[in-house]
Amino acid sequence: MNLFAVSGSHTYPQVVGSCFYLKSFYYYYRVDGGQELHLTEFTKEDIRIFKHDTDDVAIYYKEANLLATFVGDRKSVVPKQEADIFIDSRETKSFGDCSVSVESRFPDPNVYLFKTANELTPCTFATSWFLLAVIDCFYFFYDYSVHEVVKLNKDFNEVARKSFKSTWTKFSQLDNLLFIYTRSGTHGDVAVFDLERFDSIAALPSEAKSVSIVVQPERVDDSVLFSCGDKSYCWDGNALRETFTDKPVAAYVGKSNFYYIAFKNDPNIYAYDSNLDRTVGKKISASVGFMPARIAAVNDLNCAIFRPVGSREIGGLTYFATWKDDELFSELDIDCLLEPLIYSEEKIYVGEYFFVKIAMQGCDEYGTLARQMMAAVDDAMFKYAFTGEQNIYSDKFLGKIEVDVEKSELLSSRQQKELKDACKEVFRFYMYATSKVTGKACSLKMNFI
Repeated sequence: MNLFAVSGSHTYPQVVGSCFYLKSFYYYYRVDGGQELHLTEFTKEDIRIFKHDTDDVAIYYKEANLLATFVGDRKSVVPKQEADIFIDSRETKSFGDCSVSVESRFPDPNVYLFKTANELTPCTFATSWFLLAVIDCFYFFYDYSVHEVVKLNKDFNEVARKSFKSTWTKFSQLDNLLFIYTRSGTHGDVAVFDLERFDSIAALPSEAKSVSIVVQPERVDDSVLFSCGDKSYCWDGNALRETFTDKPVAAYVGKSNFYYIAFKNDPNIYAYDSNLDRTVGKKISASVGFMPARIAAVNDLNCAIFRPVGSREIGGLTYFATWKDDELFSELDIDCLLEPLIYSEEKIYVGEYFFVKIAMQGCDEYGTLARQMMAAVDDAMFKYAFTGEQNIYSDKFLGKIEVDVEKSELLSSRQQKELKDACKEVFRFYMYATSKVTGKACSLKMNFI
């Protein structure tokens, strides 16, 4: 298992067709079948990455008015249409002979483009989410003062409407099923809603706390696992039940016949059978002191984000791990190949107070240098500037970070500028934190030597 050092503040995997991309502030890394990370050509913050209706295509939108598409390892770049400049996102879903594209032009409402029989019909719905197209019906979730699922016919006239009488409603979708959490006052419920039947088919009282989302459901065989807040649930096609009642689930992903599951404050990733009754294969563990916080999978390739054990905050030095399913069931031990750090950190004292100096070793691989530089700056800000309950240094930190980049002759002027911009973004993530000593905003100085 390979573990790569990354910034913990704004790093997460994105699944696009049959590929992984790791986003880290300005940078996108493609994860290949050999579990290596490859920096893509584009490294600007305004890039967006989406799944197209062709599985192996990743689309990037860029303010420079270019559209780049990747099909496997083949790349093409073409000018965008003028009308596309302000499009924040576009995702296309196909349902038989009907395709639906979603366009968002912030702050305007969502625009849905329905294409059937070569006819294109645009529809605008405020605060709505398109859910599903089945034969000649379309389903939407409306999020007004009341929360409703609405069924429309092919002429976009209303056929049926289901309202949820609650003050707080969150949902996630898997095929024709909605997994819904509702709360009124102190009473909460979870339910499974079948769009085609247009009715709830199962429900349970829920004591889940701090529900901000319903995490994307994952299906293995006949079971579906989903979580909300500190509770997780399993739907087996007939009954809905709470699962893992004694330990909150931190992350999970479904495979062909088992689940990968991680629990909060547990350093391991476990493989469970489809019934969630027993573990199978080996445990996946990272370096001592880190716990999994997110898991994703494409075919037999998997990845996870490992954060420091006990850390409730996002930030600091984090590891991105990749492994293949056959490692789980192999007779050989799972080797954790921890990427060596190419930087060192030193506290420079001025009397009883200090600032931080980071020395970045020269590196032939620009992608590695960028990734670890952001991790180093993020880690310093998290440890010394962030005023969380675990920070014992913030009272002595002068708010100054210096980064010395060795062998800068290996970097072009464009790369040096990109590194400066990316590290500034790390600072912005901490809302321009101030030093308790000076009362001034923390500062960053980069020296290319």
